[in-house]
Amino acid sequence: SLSLSLSLSLPSCRNQQGINAVFYYSTKFLSGAVSDPLLGTVIISAVNVGATYFAAQIMDNFPRRGLLIFSSVGMAIACLGITFALDDRLPIPVFGRSLKSALALVSTGLYVIMFEIGLGPIPWLISSEMFDVKNVATAQSVASQLNWICNFIVGFTFPFLQSALGGLTFVPFAIVLVLTTLFVKFYVPETSGHTPEQFLKAHAPAASIAGSNASISTVEMKEKKKKDSMQQESSSSQLLLLRSILRRRRRSSSSSSSSSDADMKQDDNSGDTGESKETSIIKISNVKKYGSLDDDDDDD
Repeated sequence: SLSLSLSLSLPSCRNQQGINAVFYYSTKFLSGAVSDPLLGTVIISAVNVGATYFAAQIMDNFPRRGLLIFSSVGMAIACLGITFALDDRLPIPVFGRSLKSALALVSTGLYVIMFEIGLGPIPWLISSEMFDVKNVATAQSVASQLNWICNFIVGFTFPFLQSALGGLTFVPFAIVLVLTTLFVKFYVPETSGHTPEQFLKAHAPAASIAGSNASISTVEMKEKKKKDSMQQESSSSQLLLLRSILRRRRRSSSSSSSSSDADMKQDDNSGDTGESKETSIIKISNVKKYGSLDDDDDDD
């Protein structure tokens, strides 16, 4: 697919333009251009650190394709400057030895700066913006593997290339950069400001779109089921809480009613006891006054 081909071709272009040769062999190829190649390597490394920070600040403010094209063109120009500084067969009358050393350092520094602005980080950003969540890790793993393979090829072949071409060592890299510029201009779509789903919908075939939509709908259904289950759990917990509250209220009301009934019975019993006591007192007083109850009956 388009996404896979771009995620593999951009890291390949990223390494075949020779940036790792600069980092690995700058002391060697600057030995004929500057008086102290070790100092030149330290300067190039410091430029790399500063360029990385600068690229991080501007990365999201410009289109991806624009930065890639600008980076490729700038690196191609820097390759020409390095070639003029290193190759004694291309004499520049107005340049002396010191000016050639300055041109070599400036061109190498420009080469590193242009790389960090575009071809260094953007291929990884583009590959992450062209795949959905479930495929981006696999795509970037394959792209990283290809990136290291190209890194090994350039690092291994550069000494042989330098011994064969001499000062023209960076001419093949300049050709690769021109081809990279044309490739980006005509084949690489813009991905900034778009989600992976929007990119796939605009550039992927119908089958891929259907698969992506199906995966998206599946994720949405899972999220919906999860929300429904959470709502059911919360409603059931609320219902249990309400039932427990009602049970407590019923128990408290039943206990209060039973206590009131007990008080009423106690009052009735006390009343009956009082009446019986009064009856007993009356009978005792009659006995004292009139004699026994049987005598009263006989008199009658």
